[in-house]
Amino acid sequence: MAVNEDILLMPLNDRDGFIGKGDLIGWASPDAPHLYNGYHWNEHVSWLTIYFWYNAQPDGNCGSTWVADGQFLYLGSVAPLDEESRRQFLAKLGIRQSDS
Repeated sequence: MAVNEDILLMPLNDRDGFIGKGDLIGWASPDAPHLYNGYHWNEHVSWLTIYFWYNAQPDGNCGSTWVADGQFLYLGSVAPLDEESRRQFLAKLGIRQSDS
């Protein structure tokens, strides 16, 4: 699980109810590119993104791995927009980069 820092830039009333699913990505070995043997995808509710990996190595920036018997959960932090896209997004919102 991770905090999406770019969604936090959105006004509160815009990110409330902002839910969705990411693409399902399949992984295949180079010697059998037509056979998928691992997958990953994500879902988000506002700024909280939940990442799922099946038979694929998780990205450490997206938080620690967790199973149902784990006592603690460590959130990661992601900012998927590049600097230029973030600058354009903030300009559309009327926010100066120094204010965020």
